Amino acid sequence: MTNINAAKRTKRKLLSNVAYSVMLYGAPVWADQMSATGWTELLKVQRRICLRVASGYCTISREAVSVITSIAPLNLLAKERKQIHDMKSNREQTQPQKTSWILPKVPTKRVIRYLGVQLDTRLTYVEHVTTVAAGARRAAATIGKLMPYVGGPSQSKRSLLMSVMHSRLLYDTQVWADRIQGVKKAKESLSIA
Repeated sequence: MTNINAAKRTKRKLLSNVAYSVMLYGAPVWADQMSATGWTELLKVQRRICLRVASGYCTISREAVSVITSIAPLNLLAKERKQIHDMKSNREQTQPQKTSWILPKVPTKRVIRYLGVQLDTRLTYVEHVTTVAAGARRAAATIGKLMPYVGGPSQSKRSLLMSVMHSRLLYDTQVWADRIQGVKKAKESLSIA
């Protein structure tokens, strides 16, 4: 294959993987017994393959072209295949151990918050109304404390205060308004706010 414009990089990488599987055939058997000159020859072949994958010139070093093509050196690939083979053979010889699963305890809560609404176990929304009413009271008190610093209470500032309270109190009422009609504690919380 020519070095330039013959095939796309993905096709070149595929062909290189085919060459590697041929070169690494039986690697678990011969990986430990390979001589230094054998590894040198294999790494020379790998450099040429990597140069073809990267469409690089012959002046690029083996390490650099391996990084460019994201291909590990053959000696490491062969040793990795040997380790995997050894682990599989050791696993077959030993008995599989039984594992006991310890499931974590999931804490239960009386009230959870979901999308800003406090849901209790019976869906009475008493906690939600109580919390929202207290939050609206705190917001009103905070805004009330700011009134002297912004020129005193005028009609527009009072309507701003009421709109803040209404938006806090009436958030998501279509979910909980019907459920609190008969609940005395929720009605009291809303009337105080």
